[in-house]
Amino acid sequence: MATLTAHPSTLYFVNPHAGGGRAGQFWNRNQRAAGPTRDAIHTASAADSADQLRARLDEGVRRIIAVGGDGTFHLLVNEVLARGLGGQVDIGLVPMGTGSDLARTLRLPRNPHRAMALMERGCVRQLDALRLALDGEVRYATNIGSIGLSGEVAREVNRHRRHGRLGYLVTALRHLLGSHPRQCRVTVNDRPWYEGAAWLVALANGPRFARGMRIAPEAHMDDGLLDCVVVAGASPWRLLPWIPALYLGRHLRSPFISSTRGASVRVVTTDGDPWVTELDGEPYTARELQATVLPRALRMLTTPH
Repeated sequence: MATLTAHPSTLYFVNPHAGGGRAGQFWNRNQRAAGPTRDAIHTASAADSADQLRARLDEGVRRIIAVGGDGTFHLLVNEVLARGLGGQVDIGLVPMGTGSDLARTLRLPRNPHRAMALMERGCVRQLDALRLALDGEVRYATNIGSIGLSGEVAREVNRHRRHGRLGYLVTALRHLLGSHPRQCRVTVNDRPWYEGAAWLVALANGPRFARGMRIAPEAHMDDGLLDCVVVAGASPWRLLPWIPALYLGRHLRSPFISSTRGASVRVVTTDGDPWVTELDGEPYTARELQATVLPRALRMLTTPH
């Protein structure tokens, strides 16, 4: 294996627990091969990692590569955008998580050595991001934010560390058959678009979420728009036959699924209780979700487009 020389000003943001510990094993092997040449932060807790990232950004670091999963990258993006540095910091991802939906969309190598080499060659592509206000609290996402069933599943999968597509699918089916849809109102570009029962509402910058489901097959990450997809509150038994189509991106033909595009979307729950929300696979809760596209807000190290 060839030893890679790091970009001189690169900071690596390493989650050693990602992928069931694979990320830590890879990093340790790679460091031994490269020698003490790489500047790195190792995540201990989300709060500690965020503090370290803020400090390094304040010091002037302008190139950061996450070694981990979608959650690790989500934390990095939030710190960069919250400080108004999206147009100044080159960010990258060596995908080592169990979901890696963003990596699939960007066609990043799943082999970590190849991904590391790609990151260090430094082809920059400008991508849109999502600014999301959850009951007024601002967060950011690169790929997808969703509310409803997908949030419930993301929370359980993260809590119990159910890995892989099969683990996610089994959890999703159990929630679909054991729960009920909720009432919501969706406004797109300040115009009413949907009101009624729904299993989930997805606000998509990229096409894939939930470990491979192509929920928004026509979404592009650099078009200045988000794709809004609603799965209406139909009987679970009517929805089940459409699940294979979700992985193929052919579900938009379903009479129970609606989609549209816009620069801003507002989702409000109308039955009182907050919904579980997920942003890039990370769970939150909210009664109201306001999403706005930030055109070309990120400088992403990736394959040539």
